[in-house]
Formats: sequence, C-alpha cells, structure tokens
Amino acid sequence: MNKSKNGIVRFLVLATMGVLLHFAYDWSGQNKIVGIFSATNESTWEHLKLLFFPMLFITIWDSLRGNTGPGFLKRRIVSIMIGMLVIVVLFFTVLGVTGRVIEWFNIATFFIGLLTTVVLDNVITMEDNIYSAYTALATFILFTVAFGVFSFKAPDVGIFYPFPQGTESFPIVAGE
Repeated sequence: MNKSKNGIVRFLVLATMGVLLHFAYDWSGQNKIVGIFSATNESTWEHLKLLFFPMLFITIWDSLRGNTGPGFLKRRIVSIMIGMLVIVVLFFTVLGVTGRVIEWFNIATFFIGLLTTVVLDNVITMEDNIYSAYTALATFILFTVAFGVFSFKAPDVGIFYPFPQGTESFPIVAGE
C-alpha cells in the first residue's frame, strides 16, 4: 500500500478508535481503569486522550512490527504533541472569540488535530540519538501518568473544566 493510502487508512482507524474512546468510560459503567484511557467528562483535557491513546497504541503496534525508522519515537511524540496543541488552540480560540462552545466545531477539532498528527508523522524527519529516544519514551510515560492522575484529580484550570453537554454555554470562570 502506498504512503498516502496507508495514511488515509491509519487516520480512519485512529479516528474510529478516538470516537469509541469518547464513549468507553460510560459504556464500562464508569470503570476507573477505562477512565485512564478514555474521556471521563467533556473537558478539553479529556478529549486530548482521544488523540493520545490511539496514537500510543499505534506506536506500540508499529514498534512490535518493526515499522520504525530513524527518530521514530521522537517524530511520533512531537507529532502527537503538536496535534494535541492544535486541539487546545482551536477550541480555546473559538471559545474566546465567540464566548461559547460550538459543539460541531468542538468535534471537528479532534479530527483536525488527528489529521495534523498523522500528516506530520508521515512528513517530518528527525535525527535520532539515544537521548532523544529516551526523552520521547519518558514523554509518553509522563503523558500517560498525567492523563490518569488528572482524570480523577483535575486542577482548577480551564483546560480541565467540562463544558455542559447539550448546550453551547461554558463557564469561563471556575465556579460559575
């Protein structure tokens, strides 16, 4: 399969995994183990998991299959971090400009962030050294731990505030 078809298939598989993770926590009866890997509420932070964990899974899959190359882990984690940054920037920019959550656009931010991640992962190249591989691995571990901890003990910061479902209002200030 050529690189562009492989990228399209990869995007569709990852998007499907992300969408399923959006609902997995409730489907599991709110199992805390499942909550580490899936969205536990409607906050931007929880929606970052929908990109991160499918990409982590595909990274492990690629590693086990030997589908790696120079700078593989570094390229992958940089692509993921940029994709997550795209989600955060788009969401809070629209929220800041409009003063409300636009639900269809909120959903679109996931797909835009994921598309950014998949494209970057296919086009950027990075030099490899043992330190960059260890740093990338440590970053994967750090994000995994942070997602687990902050899913159930979130700081009082905007990225962790869940927006109300079925409405376009959003508390800009905690406690509103």
